[in-house]
Amino acid sequence: IISNDASLIDRNGDALNLAAPGLVQLILGSSIGVGGDGALETTISTLFALTTSIGGTIAINESDGLTAQTVIAGGAGNDVAIRSTTGDIIVSNVQAQRQVTLEAMAGAILDDEAGAGHGTSIITPSLILNAVTGVGTLTSDLDLVVTELSVIVSGVGLVNIYSHTPLDVLNISTADGPITLSATGNTTIRQVTSSTDRQENSIIITSRAGNLTISLIDAGADGVGDVSLFSPAGSILDDGV
Repeated sequence: IISNDASLIDRNGDALNLAAPGLVQLILGSSIGVGGDGALETTISTLFALTTSIGGTIAINESDGLTAQTVIAGGAGNDVAIRSTTGDIIVSNVQAQRQVTLEAMAGAILDDEAGAGHGTSIITPSLILNAVTGVGTLTSDLDLVVTELSVIVSGVGLVNIYSHTPLDVLNISTADGPITLSATGNTTIRQVTSSTDRQENSIIITSRAGNLTISLIDAGADGVGDVSLFSPAGSILDDGV
């Protein structure tokens, strides 16, 4: 679907809007769905979605997981919001001028790169990630260019994130799993929590350049989980609050 000046609007409530076993391409001048109840309901495998103007938000409610091959909300103030009821969200290239929100309600949020490659997957000032079974894997981190980050893993699952920029971590939490975060430049940690106290649920945070400023890091009440902090080119600081 291609149109230089139109929007793609959900007119049937929660009923299915788009179904396809392969790639779906949506290129619109204005919005593709809107937030909340106005998101497009889909059952697709791979999404290519592009908006080019102010008001060009992209909002997708997927039924069983998808690959976000290229999802770009162009224009000032635009957001990307993708929710999947089941399955994983696999990220290749997602960008928005204001905020990206990804929610895997019964699965994980994964980088499309296998192994330790660091091609950027998400570019946005503000990123919100909600998943049940993890963000990234032990061998493949999720690569970001963001300013503010919030991550919640509500079930058993790890968090593995690599930021190419300085980072303000508003919250990273997992109910039961290790957390690994590596960022470039001054990094502020407001709250990082792994709630289940086990030896394998370690927290490792690295600021590769600049200072690492800490407010709260919690690896469990019994002190079994390890916390490791690294700032090879700067200092590790208390936030003073």
